[in-house]
Amino acid sequence: MSNKINDPFKSVYAAKTAQSVWNDLKELKKLRPIRWIWELLQNASDASQSVDNSLIAEVKYRQGELIFSHNGRSFTELEVAHLIASGSTKYEDEESIGEFGTGFLTTHLLSLEIEISGQLDNGQKFAFPLRRDMKSREALYESMKQAEKDFKESLKHTEILIPQPFTTQFIYPIKEDAVSAVEKGIETLEQCAPYVVVFNKKFDRINIDLDTEKERKTLSFQAITSPELDSSAIQQITVTECENGNAKVKEYLLARSKKGTSVAVPLKSDQDQIECLSVGNIPRIFKVFPLVGTESFSCPAIINNSSDFMPTMARDDVPLGESNDDVNSENRAVIEEAYGLLIRLLQYAASENWHHIHQWAEVPTLQHPNQETQRWLRTCIKEKFVGAIRKAPIVLNEFGNAIAPKMASLPLVKRNPDLEIAESDTGVETLWELMSDWQEYRETLPRRNEAIGWGQTIRSWAEIYENKPVTSFSEVMDGEKLASHIEEKTREDDEYGKLADLQDLLQEDVSAIEWLNGLHNFFNENELREAVHKFHIVPDQTGNLDKLSKLYRDQDIDEELKEIAELLDWRDSQNNWTLRQLLRDKRLTSLTEKVGAGNKDNEEVLGELIEKLQEHAEDDNPDNNFKEASVLSMAC
Repeated sequence: MSNKINDPFKSVYAAKTAQSVWNDLKELKKLRPIRWIWELLQNASDASQSVDNSLIAEVKYRQGELIFSHNGRSFTELEVAHLIASGSTKYEDEESIGEFGTGFLTTHLLSLEIEISGQLDNGQKFAFPLRRDMKSREALYESMKQAEKDFKESLKHTEILIPQPFTTQFIYPIKEDAVSAVEKGIETLEQCAPYVVVFNKKFDRINIDLDTEKERKTLSFQAITSPELDSSAIQQITVTECENGNAKVKEYLLARSKKGTSVAVPLKSDQDQIECLSVGNIPRIFKVFPLVGTESFSCPAIINNSSDFMPTMARDDVPLGESNDDVNSENRAVIEEAYGLLIRLLQYAASENWHHIHQWAEVPTLQHPNQETQRWLRTCIKEKFVGAIRKAPIVLNEFGNAIAPKMASLPLVKRNPDLEIAESDTGVETLWELMSDWQEYRETLPRRNEAIGWGQTIRSWAEIYENKPVTSFSEVMDGEKLASHIEEKTREDDEYGKLADLQDLLQEDVSAIEWLNGLHNFFNENELREAVHKFHIVPDQTGNLDKLSKLYRDQDIDEELKEIAELLDWRDSQNNWTLRQLLRDKRLTSLTEKVGAGNKDNEEVLGELIEKLQEHAEDDNPDNNFKEASVLSMAC
């Protein structure tokens, strides 16, 4: 009687389950083709027997076959039932990260047939084929029932072997239409495996073994965690990457919070020097495993959170839009915390005198498709990251001292006054050299070989501030700002400065006139030719600094004529300037081709002086200057 009552219910439950699997399998085409690899690794992670470096997972790909193995714990019979009936083992483990949506079914992106091998928690071993017959819903249901029968039958056989040290194995026959998904999945695993073992303490090793017509190689990724470097829960983690037996190490700096958020960035040790590296084209958000699709997320580090992050169903983003939504609020809290952790890494790197710290401060272009998310991210990055690091001592100068970007002098090159700042390698280096000759700037300049990088970084900040002019950042120094600075520092009251005043601002071994030659060459080479007409940075022949547009080019005027002009107190009618005040300093060879106010030559000057001599000749009592000028003029 009881059996008769229960059978209809079981039949209905089984039919509903088959319907659900049918629907999920139909939806697989909408998923990213590489999703399968992360489902398999999650399955291994959830089956881990320990939280500390015991898990080994391996992907082996041969022509026409892919084998995934791990050494996780044994199955319960209930878990095998879940695997067959719903496509997920549903490990009941509080450490399980879960939430992969369709779960293990996603691996059917590779094949609708899987050979599954393992053992139960009672020691019984099994190996059975799991086939999803998609001819119809009824056929799918029958194939699931057949898998159950095959599983139970396999328990009778004890000679089922899985290569050591593995305890579980999934074998997928790979047809031509699945080759691309396999190759893309393995390629993504190669990229992301170092971060997987950095973030996930369960993994001892991830292996990749390829033997196809295209490629033959073996890869292994294994993390070695060092003790915390300071009280801020910062660790330097070494990942050994072994390719075809040849080992190389990659290093990462990791910061963890007590709430479970962590960030990681790559670095490189070279003898006594440690260099900060860019993350590159890696998904920027992980939930233990990468959310593929977040490669353009606007963060210069990799963010991981295994508990609080709530990704989208497609696992390619984390919702951050609606502020009153609990999911968005939790995700936002993780992102904010992550930027704070990254600042700690920047400060630690600066305290250790590492190189190219700007790589971890340059913000990728903000391009999230959701406008509300983009607005929130812009505010978050401005307030929690850029605003904070501008005050943090993270810019290292040539003397190894760390200063805050706001207090630094970061050289940039402006290509056109009406256009955006653009970096030129040689231009920035030349500007750095010019600024380093100033006593004032020596302590506030970044290292010479990092000046270009800091320029790119601050440009990225300007984009976050909705394309705020880069020169509006106080730390930016471009050619025009430097020219204006010369005016400001040499000016006294309403009088513009002198060459001697500029000399006092420069290093002792630097000639002011040679320095100006370098400055004007810099302007000529970087489309800043108008600066000499806007600023008082061109010396006349008395040592005053003026605008080029007010000074004449000296066409080899005889020095005797200049002396005569002084003796006669000759001045121009417009500005009441002496002849030497009208003429630019001839030592300024960088401006030889520039016309300025025009040209003056011997003939013109001589004519004007003759008129002046004639005026003085009419005086009843000519002074000694006139007499001396007359004698010199006769010699001319």
